[in-house]
Amino acid sequence: MENYVDYAYYVTQYSGTTVPEEEFHFYSAKASRYIRYLTAGKADGLNLDEIKDAACAACESYYRFDLSNRNQEGAVVGKVVSSENTDGYSVSYATEGSSGNTYEEIADQKAYKAIYLHLAFTGLMNRRVENAHKYGCNTL
Repeated sequence: MENYVDYAYYVTQYSGTTVPEEEFHFYSAKASRYIRYLTAGKADGLNLDEIKDAACAACESYYRFDLSNRNQEGAVVGKVVSSENTDGYSVSYATEGSSGNTYEEIADQKAYKAIYLHLAFTGLMNRRVENAHKYGCNTL
């Protein structure tokens, strides 16, 4: 699986500064997987700036979310911070968000908003089955 964006594009074309180079590949792969899922693979093979920009925005979204949920040592804890006390450094983590969503679902929701801004008018987010009649489905 090839990522939709590389660090060179992120820095030069998107003018990104949020995600450090050493962590970019991880977040680019995560963003690319999610975009591939949202577009049902229709973005594969297309070299559109909108797709690359969506991947960059998603990278930043995932990175910021993970950054806000790191422990004192800097490791991502995979849980949403529910409260924090900086006096004696006490942090409480919620296993699920207030709506019952997991850490990954909340991260994906934030990334979706970033992706949607770039792909909304490209037709790539449309999940409708094209030419369904060719495959014997006449109920659409």
